[in-house]
Amino acid sequence: MKNLLLTICLLLLATSIWAQEEKVTLKGVVKDAVSQETLISATVRAGEAGTVTNVDGYYELELAPGEYQIVASYVGYVNDTSTITLSDGTVNLNFTLSESSILMEELEITADVARSRETPVAFSTVPLEKIQGEIGMQDLPQVLNSTPGVYATQQGGGDGDARITIRGFSQRNVAVLIDGVPVNDMENGWVYWSNWSGLQSVARSMQVQRGLGASKLALPSVGGTINLLTKGIESKRRFSVKQTIGTAGFSQTRIAGSTGRLPSGWGLTFTGSYRRGNGWVDQTWTKAWFYFAKLERSWGKHTIGLSVVGAPQSHGQRSFKQRIAVFDKGFAANMFEGSDALYRLMTQRSQNDISQEQYEGELAALGLSEEAIRQAQYTFVDTAVVTRGDYGIRYNPHWGNLQRNGDSEAMALNSRENIYHKPQFTLRDFWTVNNQLSISNVAYLSVGRGGGVASSGSGFGIMSDGQLDIQSVYNSNQSNPITGCAPCATANILRRSVNSHFWYGLLSTFDYEINPYWNLSGGIDLRSYRGFHYRTVEDLLGGAYFGSETNQKMVGDTIDYNYDGLVKWGGLFAQAEYKNDIISAFFNVSGALSNYKMITYLPTDSTFAAVNIPGFTAKTGLNWNFTDRMNVFFNTGYLNKAPGFNNVFDSRSSAQYDNFVNEEIIAVELGYGFANSRFALNANAYNTVWLNKPLTTTVPSPTNEEERVPANVSGLKAIHRGVELDFAYEIVPKKIKWEGLASVGDWTWQTDSASLSVEGQDIAFSANGVHVGDAAQLQFGSSLRFEPFKGANITFKGTYFGKNFADFSPDRLTGMNADRESWQLPSYTLFDIHAGYRFKLGEKLRAKWGASLLNVTDLNYISDASTRSGFDLDQVEVFFGTGRRWSTYLQLTF
Repeated sequence: MKNLLLTICLLLLATSIWAQEEKVTLKGVVKDAVSQETLISATVRAGEAGTVTNVDGYYELELAPGEYQIVASYVGYVNDTSTITLSDGTVNLNFTLSESSILMEELEITADVARSRETPVAFSTVPLEKIQGEIGMQDLPQVLNSTPGVYATQQGGGDGDARITIRGFSQRNVAVLIDGVPVNDMENGWVYWSNWSGLQSVARSMQVQRGLGASKLALPSVGGTINLLTKGIESKRRFSVKQTIGTAGFSQTRIAGSTGRLPSGWGLTFTGSYRRGNGWVDQTWTKAWFYFAKLERSWGKHTIGLSVVGAPQSHGQRSFKQRIAVFDKGFAANMFEGSDALYRLMTQRSQNDISQEQYEGELAALGLSEEAIRQAQYTFVDTAVVTRGDYGIRYNPHWGNLQRNGDSEAMALNSRENIYHKPQFTLRDFWTVNNQLSISNVAYLSVGRGGGVASSGSGFGIMSDGQLDIQSVYNSNQSNPITGCAPCATANILRRSVNSHFWYGLLSTFDYEINPYWNLSGGIDLRSYRGFHYRTVEDLLGGAYFGSETNQKMVGDTIDYNYDGLVKWGGLFAQAEYKNDIISAFFNVSGALSNYKMITYLPTDSTFAAVNIPGFTAKTGLNWNFTDRMNVFFNTGYLNKAPGFNNVFDSRSSAQYDNFVNEEIIAVELGYGFANSRFALNANAYNTVWLNKPLTTTVPSPTNEEERVPANVSGLKAIHRGVELDFAYEIVPKKIKWEGLASVGDWTWQTDSASLSVEGQDIAFSANGVHVGDAAQLQFGSSLRFEPFKGANITFKGTYFGKNFADFSPDRLTGMNADRESWQLPSYTLFDIHAGYRFKLGEKLRAKWGASLLNVTDLNYISDASTRSGFDLDQVEVFFGTGRRWSTYLQLTF
């Protein structure tokens, strides 16, 4: 009997142990649906069992086999529930939580955020982790080079001087929004990224919508829309300090904090930073502050917020491209036909290793064309290039050394400097009237002050080392032995071009849910802008005054031009949406009235009559989720867009054009998406026709053929078409992730002078089938992200750019150059490495280390080119891209 009882007990014990061994491990990560940031202390429950996520947003549960409803929850977020059957082994289950309905509704209404398998547009969302992990020393747009159809460069290399194109359209035709508020310049549409340096530290995410996009506003989004969302009351309570260092003396110190949502309903988010550096390009130093604060409160059915963002800064610039040989004669020589043999031969002759007769004989034996020889001789033999060439790709022609009277030594002076501060204040109220109706009101104010400094006058020579001879100008201004003056009048100065503005606006939007399927929204977009543009004397460089004896100009006096540009904008928009689990569709219509006015103060006071130009947009789209994994979408639209201020008024000659017409854009797009737990793919094809693409040029004066006058050209046509693809595949869940992209474009001009209207004169040119310049039409990219152990990651990334034609103006394709392709830049591939590691230093103290190595192979490549001086290789002017750069940071979070 005792043996029987003992046997039963052993069997029960074994069964118990076996049952324990049969338990299944359920694990995963909980993230924010928009920013993709991991959520710390989120709750994950399976019936009575539950746990909270750690500092990495990771959770793990041990559960018996069976069917469970797993619920993930977090304060301020909507719960996410997943039903799963567990049998054995280990199961991965990740959650992405959306913010509470009020916060998400505010994002959708005010910022027009696109959503997967719902919004029928091509878009890419860049999460906070990727922005902060990959930005290194780059400007914000360059992070987007891993987005299909995007080409971003540093241009001259100055801090904040980046530019971006989407689908071949410059950023003048790419709408940039911060929390739904437009920031493109109201006169020329440009975005100056130096005014926003530091935004990456407060971004929740950045979304790029390609094509006409999902915005309800009448925006200039021909190429696309960049929508940056900032952190706010939804953030976790934390305080952090971050220090970054990098190449060329780069250093940035940042403090940031957030109270989260306090019991009183208030919440404060703030960031402040200071960055400095010498610049990778010679004398492109930078000194920049950044500040951001957002105060919000949830109060009954209202969420109100007041925010301010600004970046007072000054930095040295390199504004002008140079011919290739000025930077690198060897690089230039290697680009010519038969370059190796020809370069060797010219080297032998220049060193007198062979006679002129031998040189001519061997040159003839190479069988090269006269054009190839001529261009190569320019690179190697031409006196101008020999004395002004091969300075290196960091070369900057705008600086020189200057020792003023009383100085102990000469100091470097960059004659090109940008100084600007553009604080933007935003006051918003989001009102949930009831379960169906919500209203958003956003008022904003932008006050920009500053401009750029440059040399003025023909007396600035170039020394043998390629630098600006500022000292000779100063010495001449100080005393002239011929005239006996000391100091003297001068025609060579540094001048400041001031471009300040005062801009305010109101965005008011309503959103009404008619029933669970139909939604109606609409609103108004009002803006008032005044730009102040004038030029002053910045530095007399030792001179007594600038100008004539009867019209002496001193430091601070206005010279050359002085005018105000006034722009008023009134827009109305409405959108109807239908949505169920399978189909989502929208129809949007918007209209805008642009009011332009110019007031000039030089040479005389003059006020031009205001010009009112209406425009409108109509677009529609449909998304069909035809399986749980796959969807297709379609969108099309027509944009009738007012020309820019500079296509209506010529500010420098104080004139108004008569032949301006509205630009017209017709776009259509098809897309496909697939997603499962480990693999996601998006593919799309687009066709955009741009009619009346604006162009200003100069033509012979009707009264004096030797004089050229400004002219506005209308009637130009361009077609941008292409296909895009991106994918992500978790090879090993949470360990190895592979991402890739491809963009194949065919962007061409379809214009000849017969279709044009030119003010004042006829011009004859043809650009039929000529490829559009200034952006890479081929782009391929791939990255591998490894997470070798908990908290650590390393990403290897490569991006190829090709079929990139030099920037040009189609009206220069005249005579023998008619229908001529612009010079094509050599294709190139850049490799980057990014690494990071998160770890705990205490119960409430966490640390994060990161590092980036950009252009790992230190490749010499041309990023930007222009045919301003001619279409031949020896005439093309370029910027070389930045070489290898490193940066590393350490962040402590409390």
